[in-house]
Amino acid sequence: MASRADAPITSVPDSYDYSLSFPQEEADFPTIIKIDLRGTLVQVERDLLVNLPESILLVMFPYGLNLGRNPMDDDSELDIDNHSFNYENENLVYSDFNPSIFQYVLSFYTRSNPLTQVSTSENGTLQALLGGNHLNNPFLNKQAFVLLREELDYFPVPPKARNSATDLAGETEPSLDIVRIKVECGKHLVQEKNIFNGLDRQITQDNLAEQQLVEMLCAAGFSKDDQWGVRTAEPARTAIISVAMVRLRTTGQPAQMAAAQKLLLFWRKPARKCWWDGSEVKIDDLNVVTKLWCRRTWTLELALV
Repeated sequence: MASRADAPITSVPDSYDYSLSFPQEEADFPTIIKIDLRGTLVQVERDLLVNLPESILLVMFPYGLNLGRNPMDDDSELDIDNHSFNYENENLVYSDFNPSIFQYVLSFYTRSNPLTQVSTSENGTLQALLGGNHLNNPFLNKQAFVLLREELDYFPVPPKARNSATDLAGETEPSLDIVRIKVECGKHLVQEKNIFNGLDRQITQDNLAEQQLVEMLCAAGFSKDDQWGVRTAEPARTAIISVAMVRLRTTGQPAQMAAAQKLLLFWRKPARKCWWDGSEVKIDDLNVVTKLWCRRTWTLELALV
């Protein structure tokens, strides 16, 4: 069995435990929950919400979903801006989460295609993967899919900053606009929609772990040319968030069976991988070539619907 150091992607600590909590009886709460996502109001069924991927819920509700909680009654020092709460009878939950990402994940859960009923052949394949102890196993009556989330923090390093100065010819050389450089670098990164672009640069450096990760994901259902399902810049941050989801492929081919077997370990135990890469970006409007460092954090999870 490969050691944790040899694995292409490692699981979060075993202490990782997250679930949405209801402070009172669930029957006291409506079946439809209203969520304010950065000013965008969405409504979702309670049972569907609590079954979304844990890696998504953890970002949406870092302190848990506590309906019926008024922040004015809380004497703790926790940041109430990140809490979820309810004003009177509105059952409105606030979350600092990108609404387009939430809608993408939600639509994957709710649309009928490709998440159809498990076929007989797939059921047999899953039974083989699960071994003899599969009585009442949720994998046998639900669809398994792979969620991949990338959080990319970027840091432009422009040429040595210069203050406005007058040269010998009497012309003024403008200073670098670092804020605009950050904005333009963000636009450039948002347009890099291929999922594996960041890893490809690592693979060229003979990193075997990255190659194994790409092969596992492609065997599980992704394609080498796949693009992120949603990719968007975070407000007030030099960060890009991307999410892609595919149905877990279990057709019985050896490589796919092996990938599925590995990914079963990530059910309710999201795994993370983090790395740095650097490149140069030319900003035509500013006539600047800047070094761009990116810190990419991938979260991989197997979820059921």
